[in-house]
Amino acid sequence: MKNYIPSLRVIELPSNPSYPAIRHTTIEINSIYWPTLHQMSFQFRLQTYRDEEGEYSEYLPADKNLILGLMATHWENDTMPNGLRIISISNENGQHLLLHHYKKHVFDVYFLSLQTNYHYHKKSTIDILLPAVESFFAHDTDGLEYQLNKTRSENDFIRGDFFYIDHTYGYTPERSTREGLWLLWYGLPLGIILLVSGAAALITGKLALSILALFSCAFGIFAWLPGLILHYQYKKDIDDITVKVSRGQDVILVRDGYRSKIFHKSEITSITKYGQSPTSDSPWADYGYFQIEFQSGEVINLSNLIIDQYRVMDKFALEGLGARTAKKIIPFIKHRTNINWFENQEL
Repeated sequence: MKNYIPSLRVIELPSNPSYPAIRHTTIEINSIYWPTLHQMSFQFRLQTYRDEEGEYSEYLPADKNLILGLMATHWENDTMPNGLRIISISNENGQHLLLHHYKKHVFDVYFLSLQTNYHYHKKSTIDILLPAVESFFAHDTDGLEYQLNKTRSENDFIRGDFFYIDHTYGYTPERSTREGLWLLWYGLPLGIILLVSGAAALITGKLALSILALFSCAFGIFAWLPGLILHYQYKKDIDDITVKVSRGQDVILVRDGYRSKIFHKSEITSITKYGQSPTSDSPWADYGYFQIEFQSGEVINLSNLIIDQYRVMDKFALEGLGARTAKKIIPFIKHRTNINWFENQEL
């Protein structure tokens, strides 16, 4: 049985990357054959030039004519690429075909087979895309492997961040350990040396040495204790909350177990970056956070315990939002993450 959908919005693409004020244009697929969910054997998703690395639209059912239509609309015209960077197609066997606009009239084709220690790839003109698409939808893996080159080059990247990045951020023991070990590795040995030398000087009982010993003990504690307090405070602030935020989406999804809430980036009133000077050499120099405030008065803090700080502002680049910088020797959190969960939204 055939199913027709008169008009389905697939994804929003920038109408012209050179004019960021023109935010996006909508792709419409009109009166196409659309497989029902139980009939679906192929899926596709898109990445545009406004998306972050590894960010894609949701999977939707696909057939060969749909993919060829997207290619014709966005890659076979005078305004190529018209915002579209990658078409990712998957089949029911877990194999994937990635069509990547590299630059101008140059394209990459990647075939990810079930063998994960290598992949197939070829860089060429747009002429390479059609036979690859034909072979993939015909389940002709032998034909695909013949057209492309088997390689291990950048295999981890292609199957990893290039294929998908989940832009959901939250506290994990692995990241906490990584951040904490650097703090202890750099701060604790220095602190122990100063404490031991200070304690040894105090034992002598001489006044001059005792004063120096007190200073030594104080600096010994200061070398690591503030960092541990920051680590604990940042962990307690985010706790079980996860934040999904990316450049290509104009909403921020916050979850806390069974609760969830959506914020629109247009509701942001201010972003403030708290941290030390980039030239600081204190043991907790990498500790800091971005405080995001909304019109409702709610606050989300994105600390280094959940996300690399240099990545944060790129997620708000399309909105033209800037961050005020507040340099602090010890960047304690001023306002804890505060979400009004009573406005829960079911997704």
